[in-house]
Amino acid sequence: MKRDPIQPGIDAVRHNWQLMLLLIGAAFVMVGSYYASPNAQQILATGKSWRGQIGPLFPAISTPIATVLIPELMKRLILKERSGRADLLFQVGFFALMGLLVDSFYQLLSIWFGAGTDPGTVITKIVVDQLGFTPLLALPYGLLAFAWRDAGFRASGAALSLANGEYTYQFISRQLTGWTFWVPVVTAIYSLPADLQFWLFLFGQAAWSLVWVRMAAVSAKRR
Repeated sequence: MKRDPIQPGIDAVRHNWQLMLLLIGAAFVMVGSYYASPNAQQILATGKSWRGQIGPLFPAISTPIATVLIPELMKRLILKERSGRADLLFQVGFFALMGLLVDSFYQLLSIWFGAGTDPGTVITKIVVDQLGFTPLLALPYGLLAFAWRDAGFRASGAALSLANGEYTYQFISRQLTGWTFWVPVVTAIYSLPADLQFWLFLFGQAAWSLVWVRMAAVSAKRR
């Protein structure tokens, strides 16, 4: 029987809308605080200095910390489960590369469209991000990588698991769900100066991981 790829996204938003609104609101509070509070600007300036000390590997180090360690702790607290060593190593490698890709993409956007935070520049970057980078690179990378992991790190098994329309189903479902969260979050991200955008991405990525932990908990209760 043919499955509806839209319904899982609707269900995910329905079960997590309060948490998603809270996290989206927190992102905009961070942006507002930056422009309204010298103290917030000083705190973020400290973050910039940390990045300068670590160097170009900062995205590869910080993204797994925000995206793997925090969800793993929540998984153990909420689901009373823990990931295996191989899975943790896979996730660290996956998100390290994702961090490098996103950071490079943000730098390219600043080169292409400038580092301004005016409405026209922000909207342009949102469109390129959500209609270009995400569906053409970020989402396929995630789907293929996690299919490879779920197939026991066998390429043939991953290809088989995504055959017969499964890739399209997963792609549409996750893209629609992701837009409900990431469109407002990247709006907040691109409203900050270019050298601070990756810090807010780390918050958004960690927050999105918590949403998926919450979704897993709801699914576990239904089984």
